Amino acid sequence: MLKITKKLISVLLIVSIVFSCLVLNVKAVETEKDSSSTVTYLYGDADKDNIITIVDATAIQRYIAGLQDLDEVSTHISDVDISGEVDINDVTLIQKFIAALIDEFPSGEYYTIGNTDWRTSTISYEIFVRSFCDSDGDGIGDFRGIASKASYLKELNVGCVWLMPIHDSPSYHGYDVIDYYSTNEDYGTIDDFKYMLDVLHQYDIKVLIDFVANHTSSQNQWFLDALSNPDSPYADYYEFTDEPDSTSGWRYNEKYDKYYRGNFSEGMPDLNFQNKAVWTEMKNVAGYWLDTGVDGFRLDASMLIDPDWDMTQEWWKNFESYVKSKNPEAFVVGENWTTNPDPVASFFNCMDSSFDFPLQEQIMKLAGGEQLNIVGFVNRELQLQKRYADTTPDVPKTSVMTTFLNNHDQTRTVSYLGSVEKAKLAAAIQFTLPGMPFIYYGEELGQLSDYYDPNRREPMDWYASAKGEGMCVLDEEFFGVPSKYTIPDDGISLEEEINDENSIYNYYKKLTQLRTDYPIFFSGNYFSIDSKDLNCYTVTDENLPYGMFVAHNVTESNIELNTLYDFTDLLSGKSYKAGDTVTIAPYTTIVAKYDGKDKKYSLFKEMPNEDIPITFNVTIPEKLPEGANVSIGTNLNGWNPADTDWFMKKIDDLHYQLTVNLDSTYVNEAMEYKYTVQIDGQNNVWAYTEGDANGNDIGNRYYAIDYEDNVINDIVSSFLRM
Repeated sequence: MLKITKKLISVLLIVSIVFSCLVLNVKAVETEKDSSSTVTYLYGDADKDNIITIVDATAIQRYIAGLQDLDEVSTHISDVDISGEVDINDVTLIQKFIAALIDEFPSGEYYTIGNTDWRTSTISYEIFVRSFCDSDGDGIGDFRGIASKASYLKELNVGCVWLMPIHDSPSYHGYDVIDYYSTNEDYGTIDDFKYMLDVLHQYDIKVLIDFVANHTSSQNQWFLDALSNPDSPYADYYEFTDEPDSTSGWRYNEKYDKYYRGNFSEGMPDLNFQNKAVWTEMKNVAGYWLDTGVDGFRLDASMLIDPDWDMTQEWWKNFESYVKSKNPEAFVVGENWTTNPDPVASFFNCMDSSFDFPLQEQIMKLAGGEQLNIVGFVNRELQLQKRYADTTPDVPKTSVMTTFLNNHDQTRTVSYLGSVEKAKLAAAIQFTLPGMPFIYYGEELGQLSDYYDPNRREPMDWYASAKGEGMCVLDEEFFGVPSKYTIPDDGISLEEEINDENSIYNYYKKLTQLRTDYPIFFSGNYFSIDSKDLNCYTVTDENLPYGMFVAHNVTESNIELNTLYDFTDLLSGKSYKAGDTVTIAPYTTIVAKYDGKDKKYSLFKEMPNEDIPITFNVTIPEKLPEGANVSIGTNLNGWNPADTDWFMKKIDDLHYQLTVNLDSTYVNEAMEYKYTVQIDGQNNVWAYTEGDANGNDIGNRYYAIDYEDNVINDIVSSFLRM
């Protein structure tokens, strides 16, 4: 009855709105749009037709009444009073705007989305096809099974899926490919694959496939021909020798009395990328699947292509350029598995992204209770990634960090951290940090595993009974081990969790909805908020009139704090008034939206305007002429090396020092800088700048400013005349 009454009132309001505005002659107000990825929308323009009319007020009223849906952008620009929800007050304000009773809305005139590139605004999902959903009752997941779950993926706000290997293969996992142009018959035909692509694309879900370029199967026809025939066109596709050297990975074939390189196993011979014919062959494979309709690739073992690091990256640069020539909007992300941020970042010179194994380790530590500056770590990574991405401006890539909690090679999060609560916390950390977040299938259900790969890849648990339409079966004979964790009535299944508001599944839905509603998390600027008890940070964006405050309790105790402001926790839905005591439970997160762009914002403490000292110590290559000064040109002084505030103090002939005090808003920002020499009377302030030992100009230096210990020790190899 209440619902009917609400709709009736809404209809009457719509009618009254129409009649009240019939006499108005409203001038069209066009949005500003350009040809780049930046799009500007007009607040109040709910139907996005570039003008504000009575149709917009009606659309919002229909939305309030539940008669019409609005997409993400329309919902945002309809919230003209930036209250956090679209309500009747927004309709009233739009009426007043049309009647010229107000000049603009509280939120301002324009809403700008700074980046509409799907690669930097999408939630992604990893699927092991064999274990996800079975469409034909044989117990094996398949393409049509995935297609049948498109609506499930969309409810999780997934915009991209990565499919583990889909090709013909002798193994259950598929990472040893027999034929790159085939589909695994267990998963379906190429027509089944195309059907799945069409369905997912209709749901606006992109599809990445695993690209296994490092090695093939020993049953691949290329390898069989190369092994048996020295004159085969494939003879140099692999590394063969009669007498192996001391390097690792050599395997022996008794039939042909030959050794071949197979670093992963004897069933996975390595391709020889010293041979450019292999480059052509593998690009042809990529081209075939791009023509079929895939939207990009996950690059398996991408850092292991060749012992020569430079050659490995040259290959991926060439590959990336080819992929983007076929589809400029394709996405290429590498598996560069190391927890050292620098080598991971180095691959940003040749691909869109790299799975962030270093950050994954940090997230797990933080969720496990170890206090650390996660935003400081992230900003240093972003600084490194930008440095490498900038070295190859001609490689057509879109740089974005890729975050994850685990994948098919790692222990599942609940098992690793030991509790569902900590797994929820890890997910909250991941989804409130920048980049493209990936979910490994079943993580949203809290599925378990051990250290055996097959048990990390057990069937998606759809039902309480672990049986039913679409359920897959882990076959012990094929997988090598029995299924241990896909068991009935353990509380871990979609059926058991979907109606439990406290389940990890529904928590994931809140997180993905938060990410969708507030794209600021994808590419905003992150700033650490110093807090004794909580791990806190803010997210701001110059194009948006609001910021986000995030607080994680990584301890095992309740934390009680008084709030300074009114706010609503966007995850729990609870609202608080200034002065209220807020109890933050162990291993939980609070996320709040606040007005303005202040980086130094906290719900629980006044943020002091403290200065952050940063000291530079530099050693120069030779004594300078009388009257010369060493100065620093930096983005912090507008790249003005003649700024005397950045002139360094001479310690002795070869050593200079400078200490500057920066406002704490610079904490965690990446500073770019370069040393230069200032000569008295020199008009060109960039007359001399630093170079390398060979007299070549070097790129900018980078440094991420921290709360403390900001001491930089540099050596300049040479100064060059510009």
